[in-house]
Amino acid sequence: MDPIEDIQNYKFGIFYCNTQDVRTIITKRTRLGWTINFGSSEFYLFLVVTLGIIYVIYMDR
Repeated sequence: MDPIEDIQNYKFGIFYCNTQDVRTIITKRTRLGWTINFGSSEFYLFLVVTLGIIYVIYMDR
């Protein structure tokens, strides 16, 4: 079974969180669109960089 299909890998039924899945961006269970693996370490790096960019842009005003 694909880890995407396992409901145990979802928090609150909507947030995909699987630390053993190396993919950061995955297809949704419905196969329509993409979602982020909240268990991936790369996700947190992406989050920090994105928030840092937003902070720099906001503080520049």
